[in-house]
Amino acid sequence: MFSPSLPSANPPTLELANRRATPLPIPSPRLIEFHRLAPFERVTHQFHEWGLCFDGAIVILPSNSSFIEGAQKLVVVPSRRTIAINLQAPVDQATVWVRGYQSIHLSALDRDGHCLALSFTEAASANCPPQPACLQKISINVAGIYRLVLESKSSFVLEGLQL
Repeated sequence: MFSPSLPSANPPTLELANRRATPLPIPSPRLIEFHRLAPFERVTHQFHEWGLCFDGAIVILPSNSSFIEGAQKLVVVPSRRTIAINLQAPVDQATVWVRGYQSIHLSALDRDGHCLALSFTEAASANCPPQPACLQKISINVAGIYRLVLESKSSFVLEGLQL
């Protein structure tokens, strides 16, 4: 289990001269890919302009054929057992594209760290060729998502994120 460390209860604000502060919006929907990052770069605040902060993530160019399909591209892997994505403003839907051999869980948490929804992939089966692992999509639609957590009992890669 994990112990979420959430951003403060008040979302960051953008101060405008003589205007009331407003929360930074997360453009929606936005597909986030990781091609602009460098291999072995820790993913933290590189997507702050979209209101995202990653925890426990690193970018790699997979060398293991289990995680390569077609042309190689940069993917995100957990530096520990989970990848957490903190959102500065809440969203109502999130979709991830992941690849792995064991079930991969996506949890959506509210600003207080309470689980709003949980979805997961199926473990690899006879329907999925042994190599590469099948690319699978996980979606969650629920109001008030402030944090997403991806976890699995085995290695997995995150290829894309849409909010």
